[in-house]
Amino acid sequence: MLQIDSSLFSNVILTVQRTSRLAGGAIQGLPGGVVIDGLQGVNSFGSDIAEAQKEFEMGRTQSCLARVKQIEMQFSGISGRWSSTVGNIISTAKQGNQKLSIQKLNEVKNAQTKMQAMTSPAHKAFRDLIMALESAVSVSSHKNDSDPNEGLPQEAPVETPNLRRLGSFSAKYVFGEKLELKRGVDKKLRVNPGIEKDNFYYLVGLDRVVGVLEVDRATLQVFDYDESAEREVDSGELKDWIRQGIWLLEENG
Repeated sequence: MLQIDSSLFSNVILTVQRTSRLAGGAIQGLPGGVVIDGLQGVNSFGSDIAEAQKEFEMGRTQSCLARVKQIEMQFSGISGRWSSTVGNIISTAKQGNQKLSIQKLNEVKNAQTKMQAMTSPAHKAFRDLIMALESAVSVSSHKNDSDPNEGLPQEAPVETPNLRRLGSFSAKYVFGEKLELKRGVDKKLRVNPGIEKDNFYYLVGLDRVVGVLEVDRATLQVFDYDESAEREVDSGELKDWIRQGIWLLEENG
């Protein structure tokens, strides 16, 4: 059996656990009774990752990979909702639609920065572990290499999301193709269909729509319509999105 450094599992556990508490304590006194604290619902992920590690040690690599990817999707969903909530508070306050003191707004902004500093290592730890497990699956699968896509982790069938999740975009767009990673005859992984400038995409893990502004070999520049902000996406984060599910949006009619 291909060996994987056990620290890859422990790094996920450690970095995820850190996100459960917000340094400096919870922020209260916000409009609507909202309380900003650490990520809720991640405390059980440590034991879940430990169970996945046991599966790997027993030789059930594919099962371990599927389990880790499911945990990662749950973590991304929780962190995405946290970012959306905090981003909306900041955006609304800047527009003057909420009575929020400068001091309280700065507390929220600081919390956003602190959480980003905690979630980034966690996302990287998940990516490192998943890539190592995918390599292990690929090595095992190369015993039968007649299919150029042999060795890629097999995704569970995913139904097309409900159109209502598109919000205002549902008036003009419908779900097109689901993006996937495909291995070509040269053994290189590529996104299929390819991501193109000016297209819109729905991200299942973050439950939001992004528009692609620029595409180059290493990064994407996108506009996040949930946070009303531009951002840069590297290849590692893009692979995370694809694993969680990305749909191309096509104009309706």
